[in-house]
Amino acid sequence: MKKFTANRLAGGNRLFPAEIHIDNFGVTLKIPGLFSGKEKSLGYDKISSVKVDSPMIGFSKLTFDTIGYDYIIAEGFEKTDAEEIKQLVQLGIQSVRHGNSGGGNVSSPVDMSHHIAQSEAVKAQAEVEKRKLDLEEAKHRQEVEEKDAARRKARADEYRKQGKNTIAFFVEMNPIYLMGLILLLICVVIMGYNQYEKHATHTEVMEQLNKLNTQSNITTNTQPTVTASVPVNEDRKVIDTPVKENEITQQTPSQQVNTPITAQPTSDNTEQIHTGTVTAAKTYFHKEP
Repeated sequence: MKKFTANRLAGGNRLFPAEIHIDNFGVTLKIPGLFSGKEKSLGYDKISSVKVDSPMIGFSKLTFDTIGYDYIIAEGFEKTDAEEIKQLVQLGIQSVRHGNSGGGNVSSPVDMSHHIAQSEAVKAQAEVEKRKLDLEEAKHRQEVEEKDAARRKARADEYRKQGKNTIAFFVEMNPIYLMGLILLLICVVIMGYNQYEKHATHTEVMEQLNKLNTQSNITTNTQPTVTASVPVNEDRKVIDTPVKENEITQQTPSQQVNTPITAQPTSDNTEQIHTGTVTAAKTYFHKEP
């Protein structure tokens, strides 16, 4: 008996991949599950044909056409495994039909061990041939690289004799490494340019904010101030002079109005009239400075 397992990368086979068992009696398809699984068995005498659909990219699909039953589909197998399954099933079908050609209705078991062993031998031989080709290709690639390196070294030596050490360095370098270095420099330049743009934008925004702050400071410093001359007596004491709001006329900062202010009688029962200069809407007087 030989078992084939579907690839886990195929859809529906990631956790519990499907399995196909081929033995002397027929084909058994098993689909495992977490708590239960599905299993379908077909004898060689019940299989009419096998079809394989192999896309250019992806996994193969096997379709078993049966006699008197529905068809069975198995997906997610490698192309080589699908071709081997098809070949073994076809051999089993041929063996059953030749064995029943004498008129018997009951199918006898088929000895598939020889066919399976032969299939394994063919597969192993194919693997050996593939490895041999891979080794020959790797050896040829290595020889080409060595010849290329020797040629680059000879050209670099000629440039060094001429005193062109920088050109010699780039000529002697492997083209793959040179391309990687160029890509790295391009990435560094792009990143530096992005950082420069961010810094320039930030600087421009800060300059605009500083201009706005400067303009707002200038506007605040140019607001009108309140100045008033306070009446005093001969003893240099402030006279408590009541002033009504309606007696003061509002003026603009560029205009000045001489508003007469009448003081209360002093200690010597004399009245003194003082003139105050007001450049605002209101003026406040206090008894103490």
